[in-house]
Amino acid sequence: MAWPKRNVGPARSRCASLPAMSRPELPNPVLAQPHFTAPAPQSADILAASALDERLAHWQEVFERTYEHWTPEGPLEEDLNTAGWVDSVTALPIAREPMRSWADAAAGRVLKSQPRRVLEVGVGTGMLLLRIAPQTSQYVGIDISARALAYVQALVTARGLKNVALLRREAAELEQFKDAAYDCVVLNSVVQYFPSESHLRQVLLTAVAKTAAQG
Repeated sequence: MAWPKRNVGPARSRCASLPAMSRPELPNPVLAQPHFTAPAPQSADILAASALDERLAHWQEVFERTYEHWTPEGPLEEDLNTAGWVDSVTALPIAREPMRSWADAAAGRVLKSQPRRVLEVGVGTGMLLLRIAPQTSQYVGIDISARALAYVQALVTARGLKNVALLRREAAELEQFKDAAYDCVVLNSVVQYFPSESHLRQVLLTAVAKTAAQG
């Protein structure tokens, strides 16, 4: 992936002017040299924010392409749409049964605490949502992919899940949600796409702030 380049803009030049003389003189060779004003260096925070924006834009594009053929007009899987799940060793799609076992186990860990209000970051194709939401009073799912959200919305509507709200948001936008408003905040496989350790740490701290005292 190409990292962002600093856009320093064109350099500005300024030639020193010669004082008025009664007779022409040769210019001072030092003063006659063009003087370049270097732009102010960008701060580390600005560069980090730029890199983060580019990384998020990259992953958003990847996921939009991944879910391109899984639109609401396409086939509606029961509860196990494994689009995009590829074995990192073989580069082949992960078999359905291991994926089903994984999704069941992950959802089981969440449901063990019997949460009533759940916020999921990176809802994807809804594998966890479809297992957890029916047993909650409120389920909010966010994702950066419009295609994924449209697909899951079709599933939610077909199942009559009135307690589900889907929003197009990034993990860094958790700040927009009310503090202590959820019994459980779910960050599943989405964390592997975070651009840095500091980003992960900040998202986790924010997720904790959104979780109720007994959550």
